[in-house]
Parts: sequence; structure tokens; C-alpha cells
Amino acid sequence: MVYGLEKMIKENGDKLAEEDKTKLTEAIEKAKKEFESDDIEVVKKALDELTNVSNGIVSKMYQSANPNGDPNGNLNGDNNGSDPEVVVD
Repeated sequence: MVYGLEKMIKENGDKLAEEDKTKLTEAIEKAKKEFESDDIEVVKKALDELTNVSNGIVSKMYQSANPNGDPNGNLNGDNNGSDPEVVVD
């Protein structure tokens, strides 16, 4: 997760507000330190915190990149994010 977020910042940093970029970078650095802990609860908490911070920021980034579509990436909004080719019995 950390690698993916760092890569996202590197590749899409220009699409992030400076405040969000700083907040996400700080959350990543904090999580990296806490991931070194031998206490699984500390690691779980760090992962949860990083997930919460990153989800909000990444969501804002995608919404600003796709203002006319829905948050699931649908441009026309007619299938609510489901694949029209998938048949469920």
C-alpha cells in the first residue's frame, strides 16, 4: 500500500492540492515507522489510519479529474458501476 501511494504521489502529484499531498506524505512516513513495530495492534492501527487518510485524498483527486462522472468512474452513470457483460444467476 505504501509503495502504491508513493507511486501515485510521484505520478499524480500535480493533481493533488499541496495540503493533501503534505498530509498524505506525512501519513505514509508515520505508517512506515509504525509498520516496523512488533506489536500487531500498532501495525493494524497504522494501516487503518493510512487507509482513512489516503481514501479521502484519492477520492478527491479522482472526483476532480472526472467531475461529470460518478466516483466509480462511470461517465454515463447508467449501470451503477456494474459490468454490463457480467451475468449473475
